[in-house]
Amino acid sequence: MQAEWRMTPRTRLRASAGVYQQFPEFDQALGISGNPALAPQRATQFDAGFEQRFAGSTRISIGVYDRDERGMLRRPGNETRVAGGRLIRGSSASPYEARLNGFARGVEVLVQRGDANGLSGWISYSYGRNRYHDVVSGETFWGDFDQRHTFNASAVYRRSARASFVGKLRIGSNFPLPGYYETRDGAYFVGSERNVTRLPAYARLDLRANRTFNWSRRRVTLFAEVINVLNRSNVRFQPPSIDNRTRRATNLFETMLPVIPSAGLLIEF
Repeated sequence: MQAEWRMTPRTRLRASAGVYQQFPEFDQALGISGNPALAPQRATQFDAGFEQRFAGSTRISIGVYDRDERGMLRRPGNETRVAGGRLIRGSSASPYEARLNGFARGVEVLVQRGDANGLSGWISYSYGRNRYHDVVSGETFWGDFDQRHTFNASAVYRRSARASFVGKLRIGSNFPLPGYYETRDGAYFVGSERNVTRLPAYARLDLRANRTFNWSRRRVTLFAEVINVLNRSNVRFQPPSIDNRTRRATNLFETMLPVIPSAGLLIEF
């Protein structure tokens, strides 16, 4: 259900509510870790938003959301952890079980400006929290995709009808390391609490330039682009190696894109 109220020609209020169900995927219901008795996962979501437009094609939008989840799936025995002072190895045959209840809540802010012949773009910021409770084990932990702070900015400068420059900036406080890991003196070890350690913050700046030529009935665009201009070393999680004696975890991170320059030609007939 969705509703919108136009308070003035430039001011709008929006609200929506919904009840959703997600059936298990094939690998969750069948196979070595499948559970054919799984029921659909359920979620109830509410959100509300405010939008104000200004002169010069500028607008600001603010939204809040609240999602309540029930019967979410988890493989409780597939992650290596410490319990009762002992290291317990995860099992790849651990079946899926519907035992997680949780929530996702947050706020999003967007400022956008449009200009066909000058500078246009948008800036957005969001703050969110995603947390789960295991109704069987009693554990409570942050979700695997719980990213508190997210900032995005995109700018397009059209110098003329044929030349433009684009910049995109992405920054995120990043997700938890999915599993039972803790840090001591800069090193990572297997622990007894889930998702208490996070990946390093993510940041990436991309730049691009376009120049268009009209040739007969064809349109030719030359472009040059640099991905990750600042060559920031962003990483993502990968299953680590674990020492059974010391419980130390190594090789947890996989390096993502370095600085990548490129150039190309696009021909439109």
